[in-house]
Amino acid sequence: MTSDIVTRMLSILVVDDDQPVLHTVADVVEALGHACFRAYSVEEALNIAAQHLIQATILDLNIGEDDGLSTLRQLLRLNASLRAVLMSGALTDEVRAEAGRLGVRRVLDKPLNLEDLRGAVYRLQ
Repeated sequence: MTSDIVTRMLSILVVDDDQPVLHTVADVVEALGHACFRAYSVEEALNIAAQHLIQATILDLNIGEDDGLSTLRQLLRLNASLRAVLMSGALTDEVRAEAGRLGVRRVLDKPLNLEDLRGAVYRLQ
């Protein structure tokens, strides 16, 4: 018997300057069978995205001194079909609206709920 649900492996870039959060998100991504690239800074994220075919990203709204939405805009310039999930502990209606305009598939509140995170990763497929 075959499953009606077809999943495919994605190449996902996780960007967060909070190392424990980055590792948790990356571990979930890998446990779900996806390739995962980890970046602790915007510069590192852009370098990875320039060197590898990244199909999706899960990134924090605040990455050190940098803004996750402007980082997403830069990543979209490298790959216009990039799928995205945004994470933040300080979400506003304005941020949610801008994320929607950029095509963000899901916005997750921090602290992260692991079931919500898994669901967001599934939606990236």
